[in-house]
Amino acid sequence: GIGASSGYNAINKDPFFEDTLKSKNFQRMYSKQRLDRCRQFNHCPDNDQLCHEALWFSQRMFLGTKRDMDDIADAILYLCSDEAAYITGQVINVCGGLSIV
Repeated sequence: GIGASSGYNAINKDPFFEDTLKSKNFQRMYSKQRLDRCRQFNHCPDNDQLCHEALWFSQRMFLGTKRDMDDIADAILYLCSDEAAYITGQVINVCGGLSIV
């Protein structure tokens, strides 16, 4: 059969996220209010549900490489950010550039 990983955890719950916000560089670059707001907006219950469902789905079907899944997770993280506030009704192809061909 096709080997499957244990799936993905919600990125916003991984220790690296909080470690990054607590790093000296982030502390110097961003105000405490901005970092607290980032923590607040990183609470994404819909994303947590998606990660739970993706785990179930990924163990039954080959979805691609881990890098493919990381690219999808990055797109989701971007869409949950303030920088994506004005993105509406768009299709975002996360395909490693295949849609350009």
